[in-house]
Amino acid sequence: MKPRMRAALVAVFVIQLIVPVMMIRSAERTITDGRPFRFQTIPVDPVDLFHGRYVALQFAETRGPGVEGETLEWGTRAYAVIEEDADGFATIARVQEGQPDTADYLTVRVRGSEDGEVRFDFPARRFYMEESIAPAAEAVYRERSPGRTWARIRVRNGHAVIEDVLIDSVPLKEAAERYRDERAP
Repeated sequence: MKPRMRAALVAVFVIQLIVPVMMIRSAERTITDGRPFRFQTIPVDPVDLFHGRYVALQFAETRGPGVEGETLEWGTRAYAVIEEDADGFATIARVQEGQPDTADYLTVRVRGSEDGEVRFDFPARRFYMEESIAPAAEAVYRERSPGRTWARIRVRNGHAVIEDVLIDSVPLKEAAERYRDERAP
């Protein structure tokens, strides 16, 4: 093999190693240094043959007021500025075109805007579970009443990582284990 070809292959190999390491490092930094927020969740679907077992989350906070004078087009990147309400849940204060300087925010994709309100895709939607506990997690999650479930999400520099999903302040894994044990023969 020619030296140039060998060097090119080595470079490709190194890049293929560096990219996943950087992605993992970014997520780990968000978990350790990010500010935690509680986002209320809606439905679940924890099975995907290609991706493994996970809880697919939908969030109540997928829209927010736009900034007057800004027009955000479908598919563009925007920034959803986060605040906390009186109950300690995250709310979207505004969705803006420019990156905020100091506020906590999520980097989002715009899915439409109308009457001063901007709809967007929530950036973190999958909470992965162990294969053995996922069916019980699905069952306990489906039986919850609205407003009793939320995800604790760490946010740092627009990046979001789901730290845990809770039902009545109990981690989903723990609630699923209890559920499974209660129904065991």
